[in-house]
Amino acid sequence: MESEFLVKINGEGQTLESIASLYLGLIKDDFNMTIDEMADYLSCSYDYVQKNIAPYVHHIYINFVANKALNQHGDKSKYIDLFTKRKLFSRIGFQQFVLEESVLLCDRERYYLNELSAAARERLEVIVKNKRKKLLLQKDLRL
Repeated sequence: MESEFLVKINGEGQTLESIASLYLGLIKDDFNMTIDEMADYLSCSYDYVQKNIAPYVHHIYINFVANKALNQHGDKSKYIDLFTKRKLFSRIGFQQFVLEESVLLCDRERYYLNELSAAARERLEVIVKNKRKKLLLQKDLRL
């Protein structure tokens, strides 16, 4: 099953040098992010990123021919460490994914008054009465 996020690179009939040039251009421009880097950024596991994030970020594959081309013609590249990876991801695509899919969850606990101790209920009643007095006072001051 092919992903809609896979960016295909047609190297058919091209020299290793031109294939390396195609890949180096993509790597330099945007496709220079790894699953490890995404996991570090999000402080989660490699497996989590691979399952839940990577399938939804544009990526390229470095197949055997591309790997050979990059190793022969890209040896002076600052991205040489990426040549051993099988998949490289769009940095911009990852940033967009994070912005579009992130949500902020806050833990909230619900307490019922009848579950609280008598002392806690009394204290809450005092707080509520004080708030009501404050609101009435503010309302009177506005009139």
